[in-house]
Amino acid sequence: MKISNYDRMKRFFEHLKTVDFLRSDKFWCCAPLLNTKDLDREMPEIFIACSNRSAGKTYNATWAIIHGILTGYIDQIIILCKSKNRAKNVALGCFDAVLRDNYSEYTIVEEPCPSGDYFTLHLKRSVDYGDGPIEELTPMGFTIPLNTADNLKVYSALFRDVNIVLMDEFQGNYCPDEVNKFTNLHTTVARGEAGSASRYLPVLLLSNSMSIENPYFVELGITGKLQSNTHWLRGRGFVLERFVNEFSASQQRESRFNVAFAKNKQICSNIDNTWLNDDFACIEKPNNWGRGYCHHLFINGNDTYGMYYYPDMCYYYISRTWDKTCTSVFNITPTVVEDIPTLRYALPFTKLRDAYYRGLVRFCDITVKSAVLNVL
Repeated sequence: MKISNYDRMKRFFEHLKTVDFLRSDKFWCCAPLLNTKDLDREMPEIFIACSNRSAGKTYNATWAIIHGILTGYIDQIIILCKSKNRAKNVALGCFDAVLRDNYSEYTIVEEPCPSGDYFTLHLKRSVDYGDGPIEELTPMGFTIPLNTADNLKVYSALFRDVNIVLMDEFQGNYCPDEVNKFTNLHTTVARGEAGSASRYLPVLLLSNSMSIENPYFVELGITGKLQSNTHWLRGRGFVLERFVNEFSASQQRESRFNVAFAKNKQICSNIDNTWLNDDFACIEKPNNWGRGYCHHLFINGNDTYGMYYYPDMCYYYISRTWDKTCTSVFNITPTVVEDIPTLRYALPFTKLRDAYYRGLVRFCDITVKSAVLNVL
């Protein structure tokens, strides 16, 4: 009887804890993340790692995957990229360093399908079984651009042997409606096994810290939960590890090039894992502010924010919680509000804008801040 992918990946993840060459005092190891339970104490299906640059995320994850393929734990993988014009050589870029350092007899062969919607991947090496050298190909999987995801349903049977999905640098350069394309692709690949409607198909998302408001964090509800010192975050079906690799950071701080650009935001993010594109000023929770009163509600799509006033501090606070008895409601959804200039001069927003300029407004998280400031 064929083993389920859930059991197969569980054995693979547990096996990685025993693989000594993956562990390092200097660089990240994927085994702890892949063996961390989610909020429901179940094995997650989404694993996320974010850090400063050169922390070893891509190298360690791809090393583990190659090891899994060559030892039989993994049949095939999918490597996700953003668009068709970036699909060629994505696999080579991810895996080349690991192959050169540890499996120099292998190279990656990429072959586009006729439609260009995906690439097939093989590991190639030259072997000699006594009759002269021949080229041996080991199936590796596929590279798939997310912007072709809607075309792949007709190919779903091709992906039945895929065990795991990897997307490196998932933050930035988003394609239109990317998260929906991502979920549709996962549904296509995770077709049922042994009479079930769907199967367990883990996804490993890797990235440097770009924006806490990236669409994946927003959809997973991560944005409002991350704090500056968050290392691990468990949700329902996912787990996130965010860390700073101190060895990499110290090496980068000593670079004379980085010293020259010490005030550059990109360099700072590369070194200390700060969110490159976000401003966390005025993000604060009430702490000994006295009693707050909910004056207005703001509707933003499916979210509702409460505008509270704390007279002891003279603070306005915009929260994801609200008073259901409040009857003053404003819709600030960008796709709904046709005349933002008129809304900006409504009394609540003129008062809030004045208080903001005087440093008297606080927000519960950066997504709420961004939505409200868009109106102010």
